Amino acid sequence: MKRLLVFLALFFSLTLSGCSISSNNQQGVENQQLKNQVSDLQQQINNLTPGTTTRLSIAQDDIISYSLGNLQAKLDKIEKPFNLTATELITQAKDCGSKHSTGYFDSLVKTFAGSSMTIYSFTYQADSQNDKIYTITVLPNLTHYLTLVDFKKDFDQCSAGGSAYPSQISKDWLLFVSSCGTGFDDGSGRPHGCQKIKDQIDSSLKLIDKVASTDYKNTQYKFELSFPALWKGFETADRVLDFGANGKSNSIDFGFKQQDNVFNISVHSQGQWDKIQKEDGPKPTYLGKNKEYIFGISGAQYSADDFILQRIKEITEISKTFKAID
Repeated sequence: MKRLLVFLALFFSLTLSGCSISSNNQQGVENQQLKNQVSDLQQQINNLTPGTTTRLSIAQDDIISYSLGNLQAKLDKIEKPFNLTATELITQAKDCGSKHSTGYFDSLVKTFAGSSMTIYSFTYQADSQNDKIYTITVLPNLTHYLTLVDFKKDFDQCSAGGSAYPSQISKDWLLFVSSCGTGFDDGSGRPHGCQKIKDQIDSSLKLIDKVASTDYKNTQYKFELSFPALWKGFETADRVLDFGANGKSNSIDFGFKQQDNVFNISVHSQGQWDKIQKEDGPKPTYLGKNKEYIFGISGAQYSADDFILQRIKEITEISKTFKAID
């Protein structure tokens, strides 16, 4: 199919180039029709080229939605700890003429300590002049900004060539975008890859607030939990724990594909629980109980990646949702 379209495009191009420019209106109309057919065929060829199909990326754990249209771009997504310092924010504020009280940015940085930044890097795959990479960074809205003006007052950059300019806010998220350089054109006629991506994405870019918590119900041991939105898709597995002289205990691991044990809930009789708590060394923390069992909880001591690290930090929040369903 693609070969046929290419042949037809070339045929029409050759036909068009062989037509002499005439003052005759009919000839002009026919030439224009040929031009339109060549343009349409070329667009069909582009649509058949691998890597240029229209894409709308809304993954189940994503916090942004956007469309790349027909652009050839590669996405790299990483999650990393919040790493801005009070010194950096003070410098940015001075550049923008924004005034804050002494110690303000120290307090602001503490608010975001332990949170993570999700970074989306889009790389233009076709030939391009200057920078090919456009970056979007998303941070939890832990300060509960209500307006973009408030967001910019704390995080704005007023120097050119920055990597994180405040762009959007929602109830749950803060979104930064990078610049695409100075706009200098080298005269080669090649596209500005970063700017093409920026123009395409920004026109459709939206933040997606967190969905309702994910509920978990265990009918065998009669308890339930609620999980934050980013736990959607978590997995569970049964495991028998050996407490030595105090016997064995059934338990449930909660985790993900990259790490199957982010935390564990163990199931005990009252007698076994009392014995275990008298022992030295690591032991489960009390979670709750129903008429039949006492439940303990233990968190993982390592993390496979930054995503898991952030989920481990949410274990205490999850444990508070424990509810017996006798």
